[in-house]
Amino acid sequence: MKTPTSTIQTNAATATHGNLVSTSNANFSEHMDERSSVLTQDTQEFLTDLLNRQKTRLNELSSHLSSMAHSETFLSSLKSSMHWPVEELTCDKVVTLLTKLKDTDVAANSVETLIEKLKDSSRGILRADNVSSLDAIDISKQNDLLWKELETFRHIRGILESFLQTHYSKSSRLINQESVEVLMGQLLEHEKDNLRLREQVVEKETKVEDLLHLIQQEKDTAVKSNQVSRSTEATHIRLQNLVKRKETENQQIVTQIQSLAAVISGRKLEIEDLRREITHLKEKQTFEKEGLKKAFRVQKQKVDNFQDVMENLNTQIKKKK
Repeated sequence: MKTPTSTIQTNAATATHGNLVSTSNANFSEHMDERSSVLTQDTQEFLTDLLNRQKTRLNELSSHLSSMAHSETFLSSLKSSMHWPVEELTCDKVVTLLTKLKDTDVAANSVETLIEKLKDSSRGILRADNVSSLDAIDISKQNDLLWKELETFRHIRGILESFLQTHYSKSSRLINQESVEVLMGQLLEHEKDNLRLREQVVEKETKVEDLLHLIQQEKDTAVKSNQVSRSTEATHIRLQNLVKRKETENQQIVTQIQSLAAVISGRKLEIEDLRREITHLKEKQTFEKEGLKKAFRVQKQKVDNFQDVMENLNTQIKKKK
């Protein structure tokens, strides 16, 4: 149970931490206003905005811490590993706080980087001629205060994160232990359902095997029918091609026969012409033969007459000699 004393102590510790951060932020903001002539306006706005966001996150974390009940003060509980009642924190709250701590860690890294830049700027300011020793001491104190505040915040954040992670693991174990019995009961019911489903699956598998056997038989029959139909179709295609080829050959033969018939008719006409020419030549030859015979007889008579004349001339020549 949350006691008023523990609540007051928690609020006081949180308020002290918040006041420390607010005081540091206020002093740093005043110092930034005094040194506005040296630092640029963009750097001041960025630093102010970042510090405001940091302050907001710290306030949110402080409000979450204020809602938690514990028997000791905030700082003493941090040093004693934070033995808070388990029922006051839930897993959702722990996860939320861890998320906020991670965001705050990112912001702290950004602040650390910015402080490094401010240190460099402070060194430049301290080297200026118009800076007094009091201003230099003030700047050094502000830088040291910021570093101490950042280190304190990181130390508190580390302890709180370790506690939240430990608490989250314990809460998870408690939740797991409570849900084991429920899960075991559900597991038994699921096992019964699984056995029943397995029996149904075996029956279904038997039916499926029978159906697969029938389907395989139908497939085999279909394959055979397909093969027969393909073979028949291939034979039909071959016969069609053969018929077409034979028809083409027959057409070519008919064309050749027609051309041969035309050639034969022409040859017959030529033969008739040759026969007529032969008959004419025979008649001409007979006529010429008769003419030659007559000419031969005439020439023979001329030769005989010439021989007679030659003999008479030879006789006369001999007589003259």
